[in-house]
Amino acid sequence: MKFECINDSFIELNVIGYQYPDETNDKWDSNWLKVNLEIKTSNIKWCSLGADPIITTFELKELITWFKNILENKMEKHEKIEFTEPNISFEYLDEIDSKIKKINMKLVPEYGKIYNVELIITNDQINYCINDLGYILIKYPERGIIK
Repeated sequence: MKFECINDSFIELNVIGYQYPDETNDKWDSNWLKVNLEIKTSNIKWCSLGADPIITTFELKELITWFKNILENKMEKHEKIEFTEPNISFEYLDEIDSKIKKINMKLVPEYGKIYNVELIITNDQINYCINDLGYILIKYPERGIIK
């Protein structure tokens, strides 16, 4: 999934696979996804050195809903979405106009440096991210015993 921003910045999250591809019956272990991250902004260029399990399939579903709420104007300013692992989180900052939104992505790699990346992103780009996340969930569906 690639968040392309109108200022030529981008954040790319590439799902490499399940952390435990052979584990299919545990809600947590069956659903961790390994992800490579890459960021490019005017003052940051960063790429992860390996794939880390930073998000689950069911958290990706929550992220899709979060983005849909932004598109449908159901999101309050400064509403965040955080995940089990604190490596990435998103915060809705504001609507610049009816077609452009401002979102902050916080990235905390394992070695502790914190990156806050402001995304200036159009509704079309958000829609693309929603579709891309949906495709990832088709390729890596939620598995395990869900209670």
